[in-house]
Amino acid sequence: MSKSSTHIENFKAYFESLLSMIRELPQDRKWDVIRKSLYVAIIDSIGQIAFPKQQNANAQRFRRTILDFGKWPHATFFSLPHLHQYLKVHQDRYFKQLEIKLVKPAYAVWLDERESRRRLPWIDLPGLRQVLSLDADIPENIVLHLVKKDNLDKVKSIKRFQHYALLYSYRNVLLHSLRIPGLNDRPEEMNYPYYEEYAVTDRADGKLSIFHDLVYSTTFFDTLSERVLKNATLYFQNNEVDPYKQLQSSVALYWIDGLNQQLGGLGDKLVSMIRDHPRRQHPGGQSLPPDHWSR
Repeated sequence: MSKSSTHIENFKAYFESLLSMIRELPQDRKWDVIRKSLYVAIIDSIGQIAFPKQQNANAQRFRRTILDFGKWPHATFFSLPHLHQYLKVHQDRYFKQLEIKLVKPAYAVWLDERESRRRLPWIDLPGLRQVLSLDADIPENIVLHLVKKDNLDKVKSIKRFQHYALLYSYRNVLLHSLRIPGLNDRPEEMNYPYYEEYAVTDRADGKLSIFHDLVYSTTFFDTLSERVLKNATLYFQNNEVDPYKQLQSSVALYWIDGLNQQLGGLGDKLVSMIRDHPRRQHPGGQSLPPDHWSR
C-alpha cells in the first residue's frame, strides 16, 4: 500500500472513530446541541482538508462540502416558508413574477384546509402528529427560471434560502451560541429534515395562523456526516489526493502563521520528521500515544 493510500485509510479510520464516540453520547434531548455541534465540527474538518484553498473560507467551504460530499437530495431546494416570508416582507419588484406565479400560490396550499392540502407529502408520526417532508419545497431550477439573472446580488439574496445555505446558518447558531435554531420544543423523530407545523389562535380575534418550523434532526446530522466522510474518502482515492499533504500547511510547530513562515522549508521538514517517525517519544523516553489520523 502506498504512503498516500495509508494516509487516506488513517484519515477514514480516525473520523469513523469520532463518529462512533458521538453516537455513544447520551440520547437525552439535552445533549442534542452538543451532538449536532460535534457533527458540524467533523464536516468542517473534512471540508478544510478537502478544500484548503477555498475562497471566503468558512461559508463557501462548508457549502461546497455539503454539495460535493453530502449527497443530500434536497440540498439545493429552496425552503418555501423562508422564501415566502422573505418576499412578503421585502416586496421587491425584482421578484414579483416569482412571488405571484410560484411562491405565493405554492405556500397557499400549505395553509389551505381544503382538499389540495391533503396532497402534500405529509408523514405520520406517533401521537397523532404529522410533519411535512422537504419534498414539498421547490427545486432550484424552478425558482431560478422565474428570476432574471442580470443582478447577481438580487439572486444571491434568495439563494440564502436553499437548504445547503440554511444548514450553514444553522451551523453558525450551533457553534457561536450553543443553541438549536427554531422552536425545538417537540421530539426529533425523523432521520432526515422536515417541517413541524404549528397552529396558533389569536385570543383577541380568534384568527388561526399556521407556521412551519424547519427541523434538521440529530440523526440527519449523523447521516450527513457519514456521507461526507464516505464521499470525501472516495474523492481522495479517485483523485490521488493525500489528505496528509492537504493538512500539512496547517500542521506546524507554532500556532501563528508568521512564525512558521520564518522557518521556511526547515519547518516543513521538522513537521514531516516528527509525524513520520515510527516512535515519537517524550524526552524521558516514553512513547507518545497515536493521537492523530495523519500519523
